[in-house]
Amino acid sequence: CVAKIIQKAKLASPRRFLNAQQLNLLDTLCEYTEYNFGTDYYETNFLKEGFAVHTASLPQEIREIVETGFEKGALRMIICNSTLAEGVNFPIKTLVLGDIRHPLGKGLMEREVLMNVIGRVGRAGRETYGFVICTEDKWWFVKQAASGENLKNAKGMLNDIAFDILKAERSLHRQLTDDEINNLLSKNGLTESIDKMLMLSNDDFTTSEEIPEEVSKSSLSYHLGNDNHRMQIGRIFSVRNNYLHGLSNDNIQMYKDTQISPTVQDTLQTAITDDYGLSTLTAEDLSSGEWIKKIVSLTSLLMQIDDKARVEALLSYWMGGLRYVEIVDKMSISIDDVVEQIEWLRRDFLLASKSILRYISIRFNIQNDVIINWAYLVEKGLNSKMQIMMLQKGLSDRSALHAIDRQIFQNTQMTEDKDVLHDFLRRRKDEVIDALKKEELPKLSLNRVEEYLN
Repeated sequence: CVAKIIQKAKLASPRRFLNAQQLNLLDTLCEYTEYNFGTDYYETNFLKEGFAVHTASLPQEIREIVETGFEKGALRMIICNSTLAEGVNFPIKTLVLGDIRHPLGKGLMEREVLMNVIGRVGRAGRETYGFVICTEDKWWFVKQAASGENLKNAKGMLNDIAFDILKAERSLHRQLTDDEINNLLSKNGLTESIDKMLMLSNDDFTTSEEIPEEVSKSSLSYHLGNDNHRMQIGRIFSVRNNYLHGLSNDNIQMYKDTQISPTVQDTLQTAITDDYGLSTLTAEDLSSGEWIKKIVSLTSLLMQIDDKARVEALLSYWMGGLRYVEIVDKMSISIDDVVEQIEWLRRDFLLASKSILRYISIRFNIQNDVIINWAYLVEKGLNSKMQIMMLQKGLSDRSALHAIDRQIFQNTQMTEDKDVLHDFLRRRKDEVIDALKKEELPKLSLNRVEEYLN
């Protein structure tokens, strides 16, 4: 809607308020976004108009573009949810509250959240004052939030579940069983967090039979609740402690090491009958088609993967260095779908696959850096040890990492020392830059390489 208003000249384009240096930076950011995401991506078109959208669901590369442009004055307008306004200290002069309804339809957003967002405007040391603009009918609520009126007391994450237990027991006129409490914890996604607190509280958990009372007392909820809530929070930890002590020491230790629950461990125990060649794998092997097929199949034991072949193709293209816009052509899906699926790979899939690799390495006593390399390869979209070493020395631009590997090293391992590798590239700085220019990398990528080599 905003783009259309600007294009119809009903609103001045934010580009008009930029000086020459800021315009140059904005054009550089636009070129980078178009190179990686194509002309159909909404952020590409917004950047051309001089504004941007920022949400947590955007790829890290785009969030960095938006934050850099905003901080340096090249982007004068950002449309965002509370993610940006709550987490980053930017010189925000004017905040327009277009919609302050709760995203889950629970009336208006919490005053506490709104207070934090408003507090970003006209920050001391950055601005002398700021503006907050909202619709007239919501002004009373915004004013209350800004002045800190009618704020809720802090509760802690366990407070709600303790309240649910008390409520259920009053309704049933009896105490809930351990199984019923475990079901409530599981439904609310708290089981794993509580188990971690218990298991990581001391090194001897696998042999100790005592309930570590200090663990429950260390939770914020315990100190913020009343006596009834404290009693329920203590019982919650007691119930989980009893469950954990019903497991074998091996199960508990594996749980601590991999975060894989004992029930899933039994499934893996049956499915994984060998080490899958993990002991001899290299970073390059981890990006091979054969290994990708194996890891997708194994990871499906931990999470629902409906179309394994599709995930294999996506992972192969991503680790192979293809840009988002190139993956669109390969898979015949929209750029929005590619962005969403790559973010799933980098978050959910990576977390599950790391647990699988850790499980195999512990079970078969394999000690190598393959697990660390896997995280780099999937999260950053890389496929070689050389790329990982350049990343570790400060070059984070994915396109540049792949281009240097292709042009300078011809995808060949040259050294195991990242400092030696960096010195080698610095001595050949002009050669490296010329090679990357032939690859027609965007200006922002070239600038990042020059910074790295300087």
